[in-house]
Amino acid sequence: MSCHKYTIDRIEENLAILLLRQDETVRYDIPLEQLPPEVTEGDILLACIEKGKVISVTVLEMEKANQQEKIKRKIQNLIDRNKQG
Repeated sequence: MSCHKYTIDRIEENLAILLLRQDETVRYDIPLEQLPPEVTEGDILLACIEKGKVISVTVLEMEKANQQEKIKRKIQNLIDRNKQG
Protein backbone atom coordinates (compact mmCIF):
# COMPACT_ATOMS: atom_id res chain seq x y z
CA MET A 1 0.00 0.00 0.00
CA SER A 2 1.32 3.41 -0.88
CA CYS A 3 0.07 6.79 0.31
CA HIS A 4 0.29 9.91 -1.84
CA LYS A 5 -1.12 13.40 -2.13
CA TYR A 6 -4.02 13.87 -4.53
CA THR A 7 -6.15 16.77 -5.69
CA ILE A 8 -9.88 16.32 -6.19
CA ASP A 9 -10.04 17.54 -9.76
CA ARG A 10 -13.81 17.28 -10.00
CA ILE A 11 -16.83 15.41 -8.77
CA GLU A 12 -18.98 13.64 -11.36
CA GLU A 13 -22.21 12.05 -10.14
CA ASN A 14 -21.03 9.75 -7.31
CA LEU A 15 -17.33 9.75 -8.23
CA ALA A 16 -14.46 11.96 -7.11
CA ILE A 17 -11.77 12.25 -9.80
CA LEU A 18 -8.42 12.29 -7.99
CA LEU A 19 -5.20 13.40 -9.67
CA LEU A 20 -1.84 12.45 -8.23
CA ARG A 21 -0.16 15.74 -7.29
CA GLN A 22 3.32 14.70 -8.43
CA ASP A 23 2.05 13.42 -11.80
CA GLU A 24 -1.39 14.64 -12.79
CA THR A 25 -1.59 12.14 -15.62
CA VAL A 26 -2.27 9.51 -12.92
CA ARG A 27 -5.98 9.50 -12.14
CA TYR A 28 -8.27 7.54 -9.84
CA ASP A 29 -12.06 7.57 -10.01
CA ILE A 30 -13.13 6.98 -6.42
CA PRO A 31 -16.72 6.53 -5.21
CA LEU A 32 -17.66 9.46 -2.97
CA GLU A 33 -18.78 7.02 -0.29
CA GLN A 34 -15.08 6.13 0.26
CA LEU A 35 -14.19 9.75 1.08
CA PRO A 36 -15.14 12.05 3.97
CA PRO A 37 -18.54 13.68 3.33
CA GLU A 38 -17.14 17.23 3.44
CA VAL A 39 -14.74 16.87 0.48
CA THR A 40 -15.12 19.30 -2.41
CA GLU A 41 -13.44 19.97 -5.73
CA GLY A 42 -9.95 21.37 -5.24
CA ASP A 43 -9.35 19.65 -1.91
CA ILE A 44 -5.91 18.17 -1.37
CA LEU A 45 -5.87 14.72 0.20
CA LEU A 46 -3.32 12.37 1.64
CA ALA A 47 -4.80 9.05 0.58
CA CYS A 48 -3.71 5.45 0.73
CA ILE A 49 -5.23 3.59 -2.20
CA GLU A 50 -4.89 -0.13 -2.76
CA LYS A 51 -6.39 -1.85 -5.82
CA GLY A 52 -8.61 1.19 -6.49
CA LYS A 53 -10.02 1.27 -2.94
CA VAL A 54 -9.27 4.01 -0.42
CA ILE A 55 -7.76 2.51 2.73
CA SER A 56 -7.26 5.80 4.56
CA VAL A 57 -7.65 9.49 3.73
CA THR A 58 -6.85 12.81 5.38
CA VAL A 59 -8.01 16.16 4.01
CA LEU A 60 -5.00 18.53 4.00
CA GLU A 61 -6.83 21.79 4.68
CA MET A 62 -3.71 23.91 5.32
CA GLU A 63 -2.10 22.72 2.11
CA LYS A 64 -5.23 23.70 0.16
CA ALA A 65 -5.26 27.13 1.85
CA ASN A 66 -1.58 27.63 0.99
CA GLN A 67 -2.22 26.64 -2.64
CA GLN A 68 -5.16 29.05 -2.88
CA GLU A 69 -3.04 31.88 -1.44
CA LYS A 70 -0.27 31.14 -3.95
CA ILE A 71 -2.80 31.30 -6.81
CA LYS A 72 -4.20 34.61 -5.50
CA ARG A 73 -0.69 36.11 -5.44
CA LYS A 74 -0.01 34.96 -9.01
CA ILE A 75 -3.28 36.47 -10.22
CA GLN A 76 -2.52 39.74 -8.43
CA ASN A 77 0.97 39.82 -9.98
CA LEU A 78 -0.59 39.42 -13.44
CA ILE A 79 -3.11 42.19 -12.74
CA ASP A 80 -0.34 44.48 -11.49
CA ARG A 81 1.80 43.71 -14.55
CA ASN A 82 -1.09 44.54 -16.89
CA LYS A 83 -1.63 47.88 -15.13
CA GLN A 84 2.03 48.78 -15.70
CA GLY A 85 1.97 47.82 -19.38
